[in-house]
Amino acid sequence: MQKLGIKQIHTFITKNLRDEIFIRYENYEILCEADLQSHVWQVLVQYFQNNEERKGLFKVLNKPYLKEIKIHPDLVIFRRDKPFIVIELKEWRSPKQKSGNKDLQRLLGTKMHYFEIHKHRIKRGYLMYVSWVQTKKIFEGSKGDAARFLFEIPVVPENIDPIKFKEWKKGFKKWAKYVQKS
Repeated sequence: MQKLGIKQIHTFITKNLRDEIFIRYENYEILCEADLQSHVWQVLVQYFQNNEERKGLFKVLNKPYLKEIKIHPDLVIFRRDKPFIVIELKEWRSPKQKSGNKDLQRLLGTKMHYFEIHKHRIKRGYLMYVSWVQTKKIFEGSKGDAARFLFEIPVVPENIDPIKFKEWKKGFKKWAKYVQKS
């Protein structure tokens, strides 16, 4: 097996993971943020089990508590027992700028803490969100020092027939708040 580097992992997260999550969202397997977190964790664990060159090099943790900075990121990928990638997840009907900015600050704060205190670079921070509607990106403008660190991954329906989308929304509402009809 080839050595997994940040470029290969980044490509997997931004393309393959995004596509897999979209398929699961489209099939009503993801109905809330907890479902999203569970599915992303599952896909990432499977990816590292199948691709890492040395077993145990990578570990994917769901809601770990980073005691020094007192936060629970949604997912953290550890490499050699150190935070390597931090992922924040959201499930919205439409993206919300305020909530997205809060996650942005959390990702940047994590990056800065580990670099300033431990001289350890966290390689990437991702905000992945699934949404019914496509809007402009949450992170507008220049990201400055975070340009190579912070990435936004929207998982949204694109170029879908409005009639099919209307049917999908009806199915989503049914499964998200299921009521048995007698």
